[in-house]
Amino acid sequence: MIFMYAGTRSSEHRFFDKQESILMIPPVITIDPRGARDLDDALAVSPLAEGGWQIDVCLPDVPLAVSRGTDCDLSAREAGVTHYGRDEIRRSMLGSELTDAITLSASDERNMIHIKIHITSDLEARIHSIERIYGRVLASLSYEEADVAIADESHPYHGHIARLWDIACRLHEERAAATGAVFDLKHQRYTNEEGQVLRLEGRTAHRSNMLVMELMILTNVALARYAREKQAAILYRNHCLEGFQFGDRTSAAAEIAKIKGVGKHVALRMVSSMGNQVRQAEMGVEPRGHYGLDVDVYAWFTSPLRRYADIVNLRALLDDEKDPDLHQLAGCVSVSVLFVHYGPLFRNTHQHQQLLLRSWAGSTDFLLSFLQAYRTPRQCKESLLFNSNTDQFP
Repeated sequence: MIFMYAGTRSSEHRFFDKQESILMIPPVITIDPRGARDLDDALAVSPLAEGGWQIDVCLPDVPLAVSRGTDCDLSAREAGVTHYGRDEIRRSMLGSELTDAITLSASDERNMIHIKIHITSDLEARIHSIERIYGRVLASLSYEEADVAIADESHPYHGHIARLWDIACRLHEERAAATGAVFDLKHQRYTNEEGQVLRLEGRTAHRSNMLVMELMILTNVALARYAREKQAAILYRNHCLEGFQFGDRTSAAAEIAKIKGVGKHVALRMVSSMGNQVRQAEMGVEPRGHYGLDVDVYAWFTSPLRRYADIVNLRALLDDEKDPDLHQLAGCVSVSVLFVHYGPLFRNTHQHQQLLLRSWAGSTDFLLSFLQAYRTPRQCKESLLFNSNTDQFP
């Protein structure tokens, strides 16, 4: 195994201080859209002697660079999240200058948070350690470059990326079986954490995007369980389906099954009614489970350059810091995330129906064809949804 050197820093120092000591860490690699400037996660994997794997996740140490109550912190708190355009950052939560100074880099040493996750052959994950380090990532790859590394055995990072890809595929298969999640490059669609069917296009239409997505979900779940065990004061990401308990997909499946074989107008009304049961995920100070991911607890940690909730949560884990306005902050951050990440979905009044995909893995193909119709002009709906010789839903 190749290792790289990094130095540790004590918690009172800031990102511009000198290196104090040296230790060895695995060679983590960032994988992001081409041209991305806010590189906020890097990954490595290695086998464990007792079986299973160790996943190394490095994040920029934003809590070390941004103290609570400073002008930068208050500005980030107000923004809540970074605003993105199609291919660029419209408004950086931390500001472009600070983001450039603390983003992960393969050329410059940076303060980082190093998280070691041990996962079994059955994909059970637990946090092994969390520490502050100082150093560089081994490499920064674009999605296009990472896609090549997965397939090309002669690529210098093939072994590294291919192992991550294998684990990500297993994680996705497990999530798909539980929730109906999809990542479909052929039809350019995928489901996000809350089960919404979104379009894969442009910079995101790469299988290495799924690699990062699945491993970040794994990391966030493991850290959320660790925080709950430590009774850390964090913001949980809770997601509920009205009328159903966490883990209860039998009832939802029965409701969906009723749509098959009914007339198209009745089917549309039934789906609209069920869609109204779905709520957006919200921040909260108590863990209530996440229906979309089918996990008992969830929180955000892995994007501190672009989400303020992640900064709050990392402060709680690393510095045992509790935000005095945590309850109020939960509501404010939820609103920020809602309008930035989901605002465009509300332009189509039927878009919320896509959330039903999470309800039942067995209905994936059925629902994908049905929900896709809500993204098409009215005149195209019948050809997509209904048999030409019948008025019944297939």
